[in-house]
Amino acid sequence: MSASSSTAIMNPPIGIIITEKLSKNNHGVQVLTAIRGARLVGHLTGVATTPAAVIDGKEGDKIVKVANLAYEEWYTTDQQVLGFVLASLTKEVLPQVSAKETAAKLWMAIEAMFMS
Repeated sequence: MSASSSTAIMNPPIGIIITEKLSKNNHGVQVLTAIRGARLVGHLTGVATTPAAVIDGKEGDKIVKVANLAYEEWYTTDQQVLGFVLASLTKEVLPQVSAKETAAKLWMAIEAMFMS
């Protein structure tokens, strides 16, 4: 095996080591298993919807916009999933999808590419 297809990848929050890079031939079996096992597959499928970045809060008797902690939690987790999947891609696949900003957009692009 070449280094590009067998480099071990681990994302500490997910806790799974990926030994075979995602390609059209394996369509991410190890990646999907790791993400499902970490109960984060909603970030790939889009089921884990993006909360609003800001919400209404109160400052005295005024309603003001404040950062939404639910968004910050979602964003942090989504970026971990995104990074994990990006790190698991072969060098042939990575340049075609690396501009995607969320795990769901990345996964949709990968699926579309592998379906054609």
